[in-house]
Amino acid sequence: MDKKTVDEKLNTVYIKEVIGAFTECPDDDNALMIFAHLLFRISKNGKAPVALKNELRIAWDFDPDAVPEDVFENMPEPDTTFVVCNDEGEQWMPLFTSREEMGELAESNEVVEVPIREILERICDDPKLAGLVINPETDKFAIDREGVKYLLEEVDSFEQMVEDDEGIDIDDEE
Repeated sequence: MDKKTVDEKLNTVYIKEVIGAFTECPDDDNALMIFAHLLFRISKNGKAPVALKNELRIAWDFDPDAVPEDVFENMPEPDTTFVVCNDEGEQWMPLFTSREEMGELAESNEVVEVPIREILERICDDPKLAGLVINPETDKFAIDREGVKYLLEEVDSFEQMVEDDEGIDIDDEE
């Protein structure tokens, strides 16, 4: 893999590249790379696009004062965002690496940038959600609820190590 700049590493689109590598060669190393890049992205307060349902956008169009002040900073309420369902009827929270990956959702709905951590916390807090699926229309990389909880625990542990100054500098380039 070629050397990337820090900005490219921070870009959520980079996660798509490691998912592509996993799709070509679904082994443990590539799966770990996906988790590593998610962990890094979350630790840097990385954001991802989230589509809001049309009825919410329409309500805002009629009453601009109804738009919550923090809508662009926090995860919207559960009933205002889209979920995807698998063949068994389980609901999964989508995580898109770019607006392009959202397809028609981005074209016909309001899109806000939300911290990835908040998307994962939503999955842990909402018992109706089975997990996370990254780019459900193309890559379809899924992480079940237990995997999401594990990822959040690892992020917390990683951030605690940095906070405790154990010699880890997350801004170092390789």
